Amino acid sequence: MRSAYADSGLECIGPIPWGAHFCQFYETAQDLKDTVVPYFKAGLDANEGCLWVASTTLGVDGATDALRAAVPDLDARIKRGQMEIVNNRDFFPARGAFDAERAMGDWSAKTQSVLAKGYAGVRVAGAAFWIAAPCAFENFTDFERRLNEAIAGQPIICLCSYCLEKTHATDVLDVVRHHEFALARREGEWEIVESAALKVAKHRLVLANADLERKVDERTAHLQDALADKEVLLREVHHRVNNNLQVISSLMLLKSKELAAAGARHVLDDVLRRINAISLVHETLYLEEDSRGIDVSAYLADLARTLVASYGLDDQVKVGVSTKGGFLGLTEAVPVSLIATEVITHALRHRRPDASASALDIAYAEEAAGCVLSIRDTIAPPCEGGQSHAGLAVALVDKLAAQVDGRVAYDCDDDANVFTLRFPPA
Repeated sequence: MRSAYADSGLECIGPIPWGAHFCQFYETAQDLKDTVVPYFKAGLDANEGCLWVASTTLGVDGATDALRAAVPDLDARIKRGQMEIVNNRDFFPARGAFDAERAMGDWSAKTQSVLAKGYAGVRVAGAAFWIAAPCAFENFTDFERRLNEAIAGQPIICLCSYCLEKTHATDVLDVVRHHEFALARREGEWEIVESAALKVAKHRLVLANADLERKVDERTAHLQDALADKEVLLREVHHRVNNNLQVISSLMLLKSKELAAAGARHVLDDVLRRINAISLVHETLYLEEDSRGIDVSAYLADLARTLVASYGLDDQVKVGVSTKGGFLGLTEAVPVSLIATEVITHALRHRRPDASASALDIAYAEEAAGCVLSIRDTIAPPCEGGQSHAGLAVALVDKLAAQVDGRVAYDCDDDANVFTLRFPPA
């Protein structure tokens, strides 16, 4: 894709937009070399088609020698048509008074033929020799206007050179006015002289940018306010969901006390633990500064300790939690928390007769390949033939894992049971 700017090759200017039309005032042949040579070198380096309409000050031979000193393979570029250097009198043949319309037609045909060769753009420099011709300015204004229109929006840049010796003082202002800007050498340094129109345009651009920045700031403030309102509403939702779950939990707890059958009570206890796991997610989201997700480390530690306490094993089971990267959104937090609840509850329910000095180690890591939740316990008896998790609600765990596109694995490690859940990051 073509850049919107072209390298001017001139340090005092820098990159300029395509369609730029500027000029320079020169006094000596060296002035021309100092500007036009680096101007064309930058174009040739950028694979642009270049056309130098040389003035009588340098001539075709002088222009070629000057450019060859900066571009060693110039002859090869000329041969393949990337660079063309012609005499201004040959390019704009004299036909009496300067004919702006015919000159414009010749110029347009030439630049279009260069573009047709597939170059990245067209770079032109020409000497305005007609400035000294009789009635030159009658046609000069028309030609410059046509030229500006012709290259606007096109991958073309144009540099016009004016000899100060042949330019009347009163004409200088007209020259500047019909170009975007002009270059003039003062005390050995090139300076940019801008037209009044360009200065006005820049001033308007500054004002437009300031207005745009003001509107962006206002819009940003409005979005921040809206985001804050949404955050408040989201917290309120989590708070209310948590309260509703607590009400449901309390009702089920009261009902379980009325049940005589131990099996029925166990079923309700399992449901209560699952409800409490979900409730803890919403409570954590409500308390978090960022309600989009939960801190996995703090959540898993609270969940594990709550489950261990529900079996009265606070002093017997040592809980450890380690995480690497630990942020889960609501979509992943609920199924992951329920899976952890099932696995931990299974270990606690099937604990060894002597569960003292038991350990429950939970690890969570966000890796390049995905997220990994590992639960290792020495609470339940070690596995036998891969059956360490017999009795675990495997079907439920598998369905919960499917909600996060996860895969589960059951294994044993020395005297411990190991459960692993792997799932892709959100």
